Amino acid sequence: MPRQEGYAQLFLRICEAPALPSELQELSSGREKWHAEILAMRNHLNATWQPATGKVLLQSSKAMRSQLQQLELGQMLIAEGCLLLPPSENSPGGYYGRHLRIIGIHRVFLLQAIRRRLGTDTGLQIKTTRWLQKIRGVLALHLVSGLDHPDAARMLLALGLGMKELLRSETNQRFIRSGTIHIFSISGLHVGMVVLLAESFFRSCGLALRLRWFLLVPMLLSYLLLTGNSPSVLRAFNMSLLFLYACWRFRPPSALNSLGFSGLLALIGNPLYILHSGFLYSYLIVMVLILAWGPIREGKAVLLERRHWIPRQYQGWHRLEGTLANLAAALASSALAWLGSAGITLRINGQLCLLSPLINLPLGSTVFLILAFCPLKLLLAFVCPAAQKFSNGVAVVLLNSLQFWAETAADSSLTWNAVPFSNLENFLYHLALGLWLLLITAKYQEKQRAR
Repeated sequence: MPRQEGYAQLFLRICEAPALPSELQELSSGREKWHAEILAMRNHLNATWQPATGKVLLQSSKAMRSQLQQLELGQMLIAEGCLLLPPSENSPGGYYGRHLRIIGIHRVFLLQAIRRRLGTDTGLQIKTTRWLQKIRGVLALHLVSGLDHPDAARMLLALGLGMKELLRSETNQRFIRSGTIHIFSISGLHVGMVVLLAESFFRSCGLALRLRWFLLVPMLLSYLLLTGNSPSVLRAFNMSLLFLYACWRFRPPSALNSLGFSGLLALIGNPLYILHSGFLYSYLIVMVLILAWGPIREGKAVLLERRHWIPRQYQGWHRLEGTLANLAAALASSALAWLGSAGITLRINGQLCLLSPLINLPLGSTVFLILAFCPLKLLLAFVCPAAQKFSNGVAVVLLNSLQFWAETAADSSLTWNAVPFSNLENFLYHLALGLWLLLITAKYQEKQRAR
């Protein structure tokens, strides 16, 4: 290349493409991504093909969009267009440019024409990934079959199969402003819910304890593959795997050790993930909850103390204290998770929603109901298509409630546009939060040793 940007012809292999089937293209939001590996290139100064390496993000004009949507995973082609630099650090799209560089993409290829299609790569990895994509496509087709509400269908696919790129910009911004966009990023929250649902199902089948723990591993692996194998769900899968191994050996699991080891595995794959905001967001929240869980549990025990010395027949309305204590513990956990993510939220979005800790409680319950309902909806779609009217009605009610809670928080007077944190301010904020958490954790451990 004579300069950093310019015209080029590239010999490409598609290495990442959307899993959305052609029958659901009307749900496309225009935010889907195609990544391609460069195998060779030439330009107007040198007509000879030269070996080249690297990855590019494919983009196109509206006129070329239909051709871009026809590209499949593993497909090889010769295309021409312009190689452009990602957004610079100080530009309005600097966050996205940094994200591209972290995942190894240093150029955007503005597609102008596809000169030749050269078949599909037949390697084992590509074949396996294409097979998984076809399964995701079939499940997506049946999951939203008969659903006449496009926005509801997009949210259902985002929650059920990790297709968050289908969300419209308006929906995305509403959940970002309410501080609840994390529900569409498949992570530890969703993996924990899946573990709870699967464990309840296996227990109802009468399976032995060790067998239930053993069967959870292939169940979680299937969930990981069917939701796109994102870094956040991979982290939760690794943590769950370590926890299940400790339980299977009847050893006490260590949450911090599991978190640290899963982070190490993620960074071995790509050390630059340490700079990725999604990586930091996910690990910070989990670390905050792990460190604060002991004091929260102690506070809950204090609230329930009277239940231990008041006879059951005289407890009366005090029986509600268990429910109230659980709600208080959930609210405290939600508030601490919000504190853990507030610095990054201010750094990236420049917005702060003080209602988020409260809104996340009904929102989390609704997400749990949706995840529990997705397998049932798929089963009805395959076995009893006539029941889809009922299942679609239930899905619309649940998904509309998600939008209601997000709109309530987004339009609240407690949601502010703030001055974004600088890198230094973000570091100092999390340093202060970390010191405070270590202080309360140390005091809690002292009390435990004294007992």
